[in-house]
Amino acid sequence: MKNRDRIHLYHSEDDMDKSSLGAYEQKLKMLLYEWEKVYTYGDAESMCTDGIILNRYRKEILQLKSKLNLLGSKLVCEIPEIMPEEYMAQADTIRTQALKALEEYQGSSDYRYLMAKLFCMSKKQREQTGVMEIYGKVHSLLNAVSEDNLVVMRELGVPGMLRDQIQESVKKVRSIPLRTTEIPKKQAVKTDEDWQIQGQLNIYDLELA
Repeated sequence: MKNRDRIHLYHSEDDMDKSSLGAYEQKLKMLLYEWEKVYTYGDAESMCTDGIILNRYRKEILQLKSKLNLLGSKLVCEIPEIMPEEYMAQADTIRTQALKALEEYQGSSDYRYLMAKLFCMSKKQREQTGVMEIYGKVHSLLNAVSEDNLVVMRELGVPGMLRDQIQESVKKVRSIPLRTTEIPKKQAVKTDEDWQIQGQLNIYDLELA
């Protein structure tokens, strides 16, 4: 390789390092911003705790900071602390909203109507009318509240999120023929469709039906 080519190559690598340095510094700032945002407001789109998300960001931040140090970056930043995996941002607000949503569904005449007709419907009817999905979400929210599962409460405990779905389901249920006799709720019953109701319905029993 000629000297002038070697010199040109060195300049190219130097330029690349400077370009990479600036890009990496911007990425680090963005990661720190994202960490702070999740810490304060949470990550509602994730189906895991905010603590897990924050620690993933922290790992990326550490890796990127190490790379920046090798490139000679002078950027100074504070590395976030390790968070407890169960940490959830705005936990009290999540609980309050979830309870409000439950009260709304349980106090809704449309929701009570669907639950009353649930025992008069076949598996196919439950699926076609959307009653099964509504029952599953409300039942899951009820369990989440009793177990203090903040991840599920945050996902399902938004007041009003099922209102339109419930109203649409009521219209569908009213337009189909139902069994004239309810299946007993407090004893296990084996029907030709092989579905069970024993005491309070279990969401997994209904899904398998």
